[in-house]
Amino acid sequence: MQQQTATIKELRDSNEQFLRAAVRSTQETMADLKPAAGTYDSHGRTGSQSRAADSTPSRLFDQQF
Repeated sequence: MQQQTATIKELRDSNEQFLRAAVRSTQETMADLKPAAGTYDSHGRTGSQSRAADSTPSRLFDQQF
């Protein structure tokens, strides 16, 4: 009985290590998915858009009806 209890404790500890590693990996992956803070300029344009006067900036709401 004591041997079974010791085996269960070892399994619990190893499972806890695997779960902690999975949580850490998931958190690191999610942190890498955030876009860079400098993606948009003060006019709502991305760095890849041209700076021409006729280019339409990115907007959350359409301002032209």
